[in-house]
Amino acid sequence: LPGDSSQALHHFRICLNMCPMALCSQFGTHLHVSLTDVHSLSCNLIIRSPTKAEPLWYEGQCSMDGIDFLSSNNVNKTMPLGNQEKMANATEVWTCLTQWIDRWKQELRDKVSEIKVHTTKTSGHPTLRVTMLSKHSHEQIIGASWEFNTSENYSFILDLKTMKWKLINPVPGDIMKEWKDDETLMKHLNLSIAECSKKFNEFLNQHEERTSRAPDITQPPPTSQVPYKEVLIPVGLIISIIFIIFICICVKRMCCTQGGEEQRGVSSCPW
Repeated sequence: LPGDSSQALHHFRICLNMCPMALCSQFGTHLHVSLTDVHSLSCNLIIRSPTKAEPLWYEGQCSMDGIDFLSSNNVNKTMPLGNQEKMANATEVWTCLTQWIDRWKQELRDKVSEIKVHTTKTSGHPTLRVTMLSKHSHEQIIGASWEFNTSENYSFILDLKTMKWKLINPVPGDIMKEWKDDETLMKHLNLSIAECSKKFNEFLNQHEERTSRAPDITQPPPTSQVPYKEVLIPVGLIISIIFIIFICICVKRMCCTQGGEEQRGVSSCPW
């Protein structure tokens, strides 16, 4: 595995073990978390035991904040979903998940084949349903887990904060213990969330920066007083001049009228 992947896993484990209430960050132990601003990255996978009659043995779908943006299966490979213009900036998240899905589906397909041997409740070819979930707030992972369900009758969860497995619906056979003892599987389950969560945090930061720089279309643009002053001052002067001229004309007429009455034919008006 590349060096940066190992480093991401190292920070991921330290944070999950040290931060109280699972408030952790891949870049340190920043505890200023706002629970009102939580984002999620999740993937739901369905894996069946492969047969000759049914070539489709894997299906998967991933979402960010509940919005599906990635779909994949072993026949049509990986396909983007949703608004591609909006998802264009999530390319690194998309790439990270795609690479890890290729590993998950191969490893988990082998596990599905083993399940058929161990469990007697499963009739026919078993189906494995897997849910990967990580929750984030301000560059911090506040929770991460893997949930596994085999043919609707055997469920268990891997909590990456405590690194413990928990049975939900146990059946005879110690399938969970075998998975727990699989070091390669455990490493990949941890590292995949560590890597893709880092890309997801970077995407959230970029989205927040773009949003903060974009103008708020709900607010009216600020009005400038300078143009109004430039217009109002000349208009005021013109109105004042017109008013003065009007007063002068009225006074002149009144003066001339009175002078005419006193001395006919001789204007006593000073103008």
